[in-house]
Order: sequence, then structure tokens, then C-alpha cells
Amino acid sequence: VRSVRNHCTAWAGYLEPVEVEQRLGIRLDANYFCCSYLRERNPAPYVNFGGALPLRFCRPNGELLDVFQQITHLTDDVSFSPEAEYSYRLTDDAFAPIRLRLFLDAATRLHTAIGVCIHPSNWVRFSERQGTDLVYGTAGMGMPVWSYDQWLSFWEARDTWRADELTFDGTALRVRVNGECGHPDLRWIFPGLWGGMRLREAEVVAPSRASVTRLVVGERLDLHARAEPGDELGVTYGPA
Repeated sequence: VRSVRNHCTAWAGYLEPVEVEQRLGIRLDANYFCCSYLRERNPAPYVNFGGALPLRFCRPNGELLDVFQQITHLTDDVSFSPEAEYSYRLTDDAFAPIRLRLFLDAATRLHTAIGVCIHPSNWVRFSERQGTDLVYGTAGMGMPVWSYDQWLSFWEARDTWRADELTFDGTALRVRVNGECGHPDLRWIFPGLWGGMRLREAEVVAPSRASVTRLVVGERLDLHARAEPGDELGVTYGPA
């Protein structure tokens, strides 16, 4: 077991379960539901405690635990149950614009994951329609649907990468990238439009391989560039 999501929203000790998880080698905890639960109905990814990219749990003395926290943004019983007193009881029509906003925010603004809990028994009883919309609605955004184990494998690689020696002269950006391990889905993202300028050219310079790869800049808003440790990424902006 490398990731967990137990059926519990709160307990007396904040770190006791995490201490146990670390001893067992569990590296991702998705137990925590959003802090706006039963207080407000704003499901946007950025409104929640811990709602951004996964970070390690931290002891009060500042010592980091080797377990990442992934918030759960959406659960089917809280949002869709027609019976539970605590449910928001969202209809299909009411949920559709909320789902679109969640995906747009995650894919185009925040570049983070959306944690979802769909109970198998609830899928059969009332949440199949919304669950299906969540799964298939990702296709138009280019977002993968991953298990928490898959997300952890990606994040373990992503967490080791850093941008070093960054320089920008007003039009040309150069940055050297380094990481301890790779992942086939790891990308660097540069905005297509920024500060009134448009991305014009892009290249990956690989000193260790003595090669230069020039990237095609299309009409997409973002340029997704792959790189290996020690590579230098260069992008040039010009008038929009």
C-alpha cells in the first residue's frame, strides 16, 4: 500500500495516523476533506485547506514527515445524495457548471489535481451520472484520470525537480532544470501569452547529449516542454 483514503473526516489527533503511515511506508494520504465542508458550497480547488499541490505533513517543531497530503475536493455523498441531511443535493443541471469550473481552474489556472471520492454503493444508488460526467469530462481538458497510486508516482518524480539559473532579459527566458528522477508525463509549461507578448521560439539545449531540440510553437496557450536533468530550456517572447 502506497496511498490511502480512509472513510473518516476527522479524528482527535492530526498527526497520529500520519506517523503510522510513515512507519508503514505509505507516502500519500488523501483522507482530508475540504475545510469548507458544511460551511459553504464553494468547491473551487483553491478555497480549501491543503487544496493546492501535495506537500509533506509537518510536525509542530517544523520537521517534515515523508508523507504527502492530497486533499479530497469532492465526494458524492456530500454533493449528490438525495437522502443525507448533510448533502448539498446538487442536481445534474446544477452540478454541470460547477464541474466545468473545477476542470477549467485545474487545467488552465492552477495546474493541480482534483481529488474525488465516489463510493461504489453510491454510484449504483445515485451518483453514476455525475461520476460518469467527471470521468469523461476530463477528455476535453487533456486531463488524465489517475488512481492515487499513479498520482503519487508522478508526484514523487515532480517533487525532486527544480529550476536553477533562471534569467530573463525582457524577451528571452533561459532556465536550467534539474531533477533526481524522470517520469513520462512530466512537463514544463510556459505561457503562450504573457505581459502583452506572445511566445515566438522555444528550444531545449542538452549539454550532456550535445544536442539542441527546437520546439514547434503552435496556437496553444501553453508550451509543454520535456527535459532531462541538466537541460537548459529557452523561450523567446515578442509582440503579440
